[in-house]
Amino acid sequence: MRSISGLVLAASVLVGTAHAQALEIGGSTVVVKDTLQPAAAGIKETTGIDIKPLGMGSGRGMVSLFEGKIAIAAVSESLEEATASARTTLDEIGSKARVPGNLVYHEIGRDRISVFLHKDNPVGSLTRAQMKDIFTGRVRNWKDVGGTDLPIKVFLSSPGSGTRATFQKLAMDGADYTADATDFRSSLASVVEVGKEKGGVAVAGPSLLDDARSPHLKIANTPPVERPIALVTVGRPSEPAQKVIDYFRKKK
Repeated sequence: MRSISGLVLAASVLVGTAHAQALEIGGSTVVVKDTLQPAAAGIKETTGIDIKPLGMGSGRGMVSLFEGKIAIAAVSESLEEATASARTTLDEIGSKARVPGNLVYHEIGRDRISVFLHKDNPVGSLTRAQMKDIFTGRVRNWKDVGGTDLPIKVFLSSPGSGTRATFQKLAMDGADYTADATDFRSSLASVVEVGKEKGGVAVAGPSLLDDARSPHLKIANTPPVERPIALVTVGRPSEPAQKVIDYFRKKK
């Protein structure tokens, strides 16, 4: 009798697993790595929803949402900024999708943006004014902010990146990035490049220090640059999407 009960229990678990609802969420690589992926198992256990996090950047995530390819976009900026990032991405990739007028923004937490430097760079801290001067190109040599005589090389994530847009707004007062900056497809790619270039500098979520897997990186001590992290839906969330949103809000 005990063995039969065990078989029935095992079968019920398999059936429950087979009927788990899948929900694709795409967008900010930082939100995907730091928030969605670590929570995936807990979400499935609590709600029965099997989330599929797809890191592609806030702008591309929003565009995928507009195109109906995913149910939820993950962003690391305000709705206004995420929409602006999406418009930039729409132009960049030539998509004919339009921005829906009924986007709904669901904030689920806060995150911090860090400034990455090469480990051999003697600069250990930067003021807010120095950050702005570096990324706008007003200061072009590390000796002008307490470092050695070495040209500054600014590395940025793609123009549709939430990290890029939020740092520009909060740390640079909306000023333009230097025209000499080099763009990369993702924040991680820009950080990896800093590990190869002693004069390099980039911005990203602090967790990318581990993801870059480089012994040649460090994070500068700076005034906090904080941003919201959120999930975005077109109109009222579906029942599965609402369950995921509620899961995170209960964790706050």
